[in-house]
Amino acid sequence: VCMSGGVLGGMYVFSGLIEITFGRRLIDLKSTLILWAIFIACLGYLARVRAMADINAIFHVDATLFPMTLFATSILHSASLLFWPVVVVGCASAILCMTAKREDQFLGQTFMIAVCHFVNAFTCLVIAVFVDSKVDDSDARAQMIYRIAHITDFSSFSPCKNVDSMQNDVLFVDSNRYLLLMAPKIDDTFNMEVRKVSVFRSITIPHEFPVARCAY
Repeated sequence: VCMSGGVLGGMYVFSGLIEITFGRRLIDLKSTLILWAIFIACLGYLARVRAMADINAIFHVDATLFPMTLFATSILHSASLLFWPVVVVGCASAILCMTAKREDQFLGQTFMIAVCHFVNAFTCLVIAVFVDSKVDDSDARAQMIYRIAHITDFSSFSPCKNVDSMQNDVLFVDSNRYLLLMAPKIDDTFNMEVRKVSVFRSITIPHEFPVARCAY
């Protein structure tokens, strides 16, 4: 909860500072907006390509069958691609926080500016640690993707008579809802890890996921 609150708070404060400080200049410089749009498009494309490769490697099927997992994994890879910019911004925010005092500013104004830079630095630190320890670790990333897929794209109930909903989660792989991909349900009963967020817990990923015909 603290990490999520820090990240969201930092993003809000950072976007507010950008809007107040550079908003008018960015609007006047239309070419800069075009460059930002191109940069974001390229970043999204590269992140999506990496995300599709990860999902294909885990489930051995078309990654577009997992739309929510694909979206979440693309965000993870976007954060990974922005690792060094985040580190640079965090260091810059930390320096600005320590040098925020100005002779021509009121104490309250200086305090608010220092707090904004501190929140930005803290947020960048959290994101950098998360990316380095989870996203850039291929095994940890695959385990997160597998858990996200179970939460978002797999269904815990199967209408098929030949599938045990108590043992397997299912995902239909055709538009006629005839073929389905099966994955064993995740059971954390004996998982003694102290992490409260289940997505971050380690798990053994099956090597194969059988595809069955649904018998209604």
